[in-house]
Amino acid sequence: MKFVKRDYDSSYFNTWLERLPLEAYFNKHKVNLIRSVKPSGSLLEFGCGRGRLLNGLKLDYSLSGCDLSYSAITQASKLLKIKNLKVLDIERSHIRKKYDIIIAFDVLEHLKDPGKAIGKISRALEEDGAFIFSVPNRYGIFGTLITSMFNVMDKTHISTLKRRCWIALVRDSGMLPDVRNQHLFGISNKDVAKHFSFNLIVIAKKRGWH
Repeated sequence: MKFVKRDYDSSYFNTWLERLPLEAYFNKHKVNLIRSVKPSGSLLEFGCGRGRLLNGLKLDYSLSGCDLSYSAITQASKLLKIKNLKVLDIERSHIRKKYDIIIAFDVLEHLKDPGKAIGKISRALEEDGAFIFSVPNRYGIFGTLITSMFNVMDKTHISTLKRRCWIALVRDSGMLPDVRNQHLFGISNKDVAKHFSFNLIVIAKKRGWH
């Protein structure tokens, strides 16, 4: 078990934070959010890790997942027992299919050019599709401090942009941003929640949304 993450080796997910009973709690809120956006359809997760979030979605969606970590995909395959899991780098690979929903929680801050990735994901959505992602909420005193702390703990964070920059990247990709704030008690759409949120969540909708 390690305290500081520096690369995507087999121990990347084996930190003291992942050992806390918070992952299942946060995943429950994410599952509820995803279902509220689209209750069924084809779903692709970038950065699926060990497949814990996908496991909570398997009864409702046709699932696919990818991750940079071979170790994580191996663990996810054992848990989910589905074929549509692969080792893939979104910055170097093409998305060959279209999906109703694409999700990427705590992923885009690891990319050199997240704007390019968002554009690529937009083109891989169906006309009424949605891209749901979360990134560190670099906003205000609380969000900035939390973001800085996690940047120290995870050296693979290379694009922790300001809140307004993420929203601008979504608009630049031709999608419409619907903003949420993740905090210790769940996920809120109230604007005041951005002051004590550790993650910004964006539901980016294609313009064909109805």
